[in-house]
Amino acid sequence: MPAPASPRGYVMYVHGGGFACTSFFQYKQSLTFLCRAAGYVVIGVDYPQSTQASFPAPQMALLRALRDACVLFPGMCTVGVHLFGDSAGGNLALQVAALLVNP
Repeated sequence: MPAPASPRGYVMYVHGGGFACTSFFQYKQSLTFLCRAAGYVVIGVDYPQSTQASFPAPQMALLRALRDACVLFPGMCTVGVHLFGDSAGGNLALQVAALLVNP
């Protein structure tokens, strides 16, 4: 789905799943209200799970996703992005936000 010409803002969502299961695909229907009703561009991120890789692979994947999203959505770099998730994804979102604020 193409981004609106002038979105209200950008949201990067990190899914939960105990660091070991699920993907953004299972959660995307729950987030459509942010696009349709509120006008946000929602970027769903999957990360390497504990069965595939160990620390700091998920954090590095999220940092790369943020970098790549800035290339795809240039306005995101100037306006900013809301980074959030649920459960394990919320934990990862908080870790990445902390890294961005205090490298």
